[in-house]
Amino acid sequence: MDQVNAIEEELFNLKQDLADDSKSTAGDKHETSRAMLHLEQEKLGKRYQQLKNDLSFVSQIDPHIQNQKVQKGALVKTSLGIFYFSAGIGTITSQNQEIYCLSMHAPIANFLINKQINDEIIWQGKKVNIEAIY
Repeated sequence: MDQVNAIEEELFNLKQDLADDSKSTAGDKHETSRAMLHLEQEKLGKRYQQLKNDLSFVSQIDPHIQNQKVQKGALVKTSLGIFYFSAGIGTITSQNQEIYCLSMHAPIANFLINKQINDEIIWQGKKVNIEAIY
């Protein structure tokens, strides 16, 4: 939620900067400045929408479901590491363990989807065993 709030604030500030910049009439420099502000606004808008989509996706995950296979919402312990298939937000640390939060579109997700405990895959030339699914 902090990231969403930060982006909302940045978008607001960009709109303010754009409004303030509209008052300037410095010719080419003015147009370049406006174009840069618009590009930044577009970039932030895409990031904002992605975060909103991620939040919506994560809110649909029922943490009480005991997963039997790798799927949305599964916490998967492998010989390679621990993966949480939810939103691609990077790595978090919980109880001194690194957990890789990945979307179902992550490349490794394609190899692990629908696999079960003790199944093996080959990922980047390495044998990866699924040790547990929560």
